[in-house]
Amino acid sequence: MIGGTLGHYRIEKRIGAGGMGMVYLARDTRLERHVALKVIHEGFDEPGLRERMWREARAAAAVNHPAICQVHEIGEDSGRLFIVMEMLDGQTLEDRLLHGALDPDEVVLVGLAVLDALAALHRHGLIHRDIKPSNVFLLADGRVKLLDFGLVRPATPVPGTASDAAAGLTRPGVGIGSPGYMAPEQVLGRDVDPRADLFSLAVVLHEAATGTRVFGGGNAIEVMHAVLRETPPPLRGSARIEALGRALAGALAREPADRYATANDMAAALRALQSGTLAVPGMAQPRLTRLAVLPFRMLRADADHDFLGPSLADAIALSLAGIRSIVVRSTMASARFAGAGDLAELQRALDVDVVLSGTLLVSGSRCRVTAQLVEVPLGVVRWSERIDVSSDDIFELQDLITRRIVDSLKLPLTREERGGLGRDVPANPAAYELYLRGTQNATLTRDPAVARDLLVRAIEADPQYAPAWARLGHVHRLLGKYFPARRTQDYERAAEAVARALELHAGLPLAHLVKAHIDLDQGRTEQALEDLLTVVERNPNDPLGYQGLVTAFRYAGMTEASFAAHDVARSLDPAIQTSIEFTLIMLGRFEEAARESPDNDWEVAAWAVRGVRERLPDLEAFLARNRSRPEYPFFETFYHVLRGDTARVERIVEEQLGFPDPEGLFFRGIMLALVHSPEAVKRLGHSVRSGFYSPDALAATPFDTLRDDPGFTAVVAEAERRAAATRAAVEGRWKAITAGRAEPATGVKSPG
Repeated sequence: MIGGTLGHYRIEKRIGAGGMGMVYLARDTRLERHVALKVIHEGFDEPGLRERMWREARAAAAVNHPAICQVHEIGEDSGRLFIVMEMLDGQTLEDRLLHGALDPDEVVLVGLAVLDALAALHRHGLIHRDIKPSNVFLLADGRVKLLDFGLVRPATPVPGTASDAAAGLTRPGVGIGSPGYMAPEQVLGRDVDPRADLFSLAVVLHEAATGTRVFGGGNAIEVMHAVLRETPPPLRGSARIEALGRALAGALAREPADRYATANDMAAALRALQSGTLAVPGMAQPRLTRLAVLPFRMLRADADHDFLGPSLADAIALSLAGIRSIVVRSTMASARFAGAGDLAELQRALDVDVVLSGTLLVSGSRCRVTAQLVEVPLGVVRWSERIDVSSDDIFELQDLITRRIVDSLKLPLTREERGGLGRDVPANPAAYELYLRGTQNATLTRDPAVARDLLVRAIEADPQYAPAWARLGHVHRLLGKYFPARRTQDYERAAEAVARALELHAGLPLAHLVKAHIDLDQGRTEQALEDLLTVVERNPNDPLGYQGLVTAFRYAGMTEASFAAHDVARSLDPAIQTSIEFTLIMLGRFEEAARESPDNDWEVAAWAVRGVRERLPDLEAFLARNRSRPEYPFFETFYHVLRGDTARVERIVEEQLGFPDPEGLFFRGIMLALVHSPEAVKRLGHSVRSGFYSPDALAATPFDTLRDDPGFTAVVAEAERRAAATRAAVEGRWKAITAGRAEPATGVKSPG
């Protein structure tokens, strides 16, 4: 078939073979990209084979997940059935094990990646049923993909769906799968649930750690007998190996009821072994390094390059944020200490161990950077270097300095983290400069429209630069939410930009965070929670993921979890600003919200809700100072609430409170309820149906006058139903993420 075509795919070479067909490298002549083409052997008519291929394509396409091999389409040409999949660069775990066992750290990382994929599969009600080393793919960049969904079946058979036997894939009482990796119940041909996948994965990981098969035998019958009768040998060796063995034992029990209940439970056990390097229960855990990156100081005023000082610090902090063994303070908080000489005060304020500071001198076509890494508060220099580069190579500084920091601090890196260093580096300096300038403007307090134009130019200069696409998605989302003129187009472009960022770098945290906020704005609350929980599972020491969860949990009615996410974010970065003020506002705790707000804004809401009319002059003065802010209509509405002007409140709610997100709709309901408008219940119902369904918020003071309204009672019931369903779906994952974390004293108390 080499040189021939199937459909619009030109076959270039064979890259693999299986029991039912060949896998080829092919060129998509329409989209001009390489793909993997799985083709059934010619004349191969095993019963149910076509059903199996269709099943594989449907199952893989149904679950959009970065650790699941993406299926582009399934097609047929001249009677030859084929599946078109993304082309992967790397090797299977089976091929890798030909060169010996993996390090325990690598075993854990592979396990967590596959469990992440299985958790997504199981949430869709599907079971893989064929976890084995040849179906686990190790990409060259450190990521892991789960392959081959031909044996996937619903955990609970769907009415009207053919069973395996009816489809011709097996006979009643006969197991289906790969003998050495099947769970005992699978060998016996019994019904299986997700715990069968966990057994199979534990067998795979046991083999990866030792380099030898768990269940031996001279033929398939002997192997299956071993699965049914023998107990896997415990892992012996170093304390690290034995700790890994104990974690895997929880999935290797012969009876499903004695195994981990879910993929997330097994992941929590593996994750408990991690703290930068593999830790052992009972041993002291390595302490995380806490770092602040200060803006680089320009030694000579230069209007063309002044943006580099803060922007280079942002870029370095972003590169380091993906490493588990380090916590990077927000550059916004660090910026207050630019040029400060009092290291003790800096250490107390930011609660850090080391500080990166430096200077920049641009002269003609050359740039000199002096950077040093200093322990605080004693001022011991861990690393110092002067770097001279061409102005055309200035974008290489981010990667160079990041690697120097990692080497100097001797940070333990996982395989994926090692592959990620230097990954998101632009192809040319023009793209990087435009990206840094765009990032500097990508906030409501600067100019998001200018940021958008700069980032578009950055992408034109380098279309493969994932962070620029993610940042462009963030900017379009800001423009869509706060500036209604092009709202639909901005949200569409935000989604497109984030999708492109994730296509280029599936694990880019910034892209996942922006995607989650877009999902929240557009009512996909459950999907936003899924993305954000995945972000913090992958990097439990990045405060930005928890910052996003403060909002998502509030939307989903999980108030205590919103407070807990705020606590974790603050424990990782004491200066981080979360949306906890809005969680407090939704509970009617306006005075506390005012204390959490950087500008003490929400005190004006407290005056309105409490009916403190003597504060009208103060509220008027507040409005005069804040007319240019996008949130101004909200504050103006509070003014008219305090005046008791129902008609004016209704007019502003209808014409000016145009924020499109479900929480914005809920705010409209608050305003209308405060002036006893009959439209309040309708707005609240719309908010709950759109994705903001907090029973705690509906129990707050502004709605006291609605308690006897049957319509309001129905809204509360719907919110309670949705909140309970979401809690049941995600609470286990959240508990696993936060297990063992100390509870910091933030001064904000949850209702519990």
